[in-house]
Amino acid sequence: VSFNPRPFWGAYSISKAALNHMTQLWAQENTHNNLSICAIEPGETNTRLRKHANPGENIDNLQDPVTVAKSIVKLLGDENVALDFGSYKTAPAGFRIWASGLIEKSDIEALIPWLDWAYNTKIQEIQNA
Repeated sequence: VSFNPRPFWGAYSISKAALNHMTQLWAQENTHNNLSICAIEPGETNTRLRKHANPGENIDNLQDPVTVAKSIVKLLGDENVALDFGSYKTAPAGFRIWASGLIEKSDIEALIPWLDWAYNTKIQEIQNA
C-alpha cells in the first residue's frame, strides 16, 4: 500500500511510505560505515490487521508472521549480517521497541512513562556526577 495506495487506507499507506523512505535515507546515510539498512516486505501474512481488513478471507494460503520473522532472523544470522537481530542473550547491550499491528496501543502507552523515568534518572545521575 505504500507504492500502490488504496482508498480509505490513507494513514496506513502513509506510515508504510514513510518507513520505506526512512529506510532508503538511512541506507544512503550509512554508505560510509559497515551498517546495512533495509526493510523486508514479506508479502501477504495472516495478521490481526489483515483479518479486520479482509473478513472472511481464506487464510490457508497466507504466511504465518511468526514463521516469516523467524526465517528472516535465521537467514540474516546465517549470513552473519545482522547484529542482535533476534535479541540473542549474548548480544551487546541495547534495547529495541517493536510496534506493529500485533501490539496493543495500551502496551506502548504504558511503556512511555517508564522510558521518561529512565531517561530522567540517567540525566540526573550525569548532572550529579
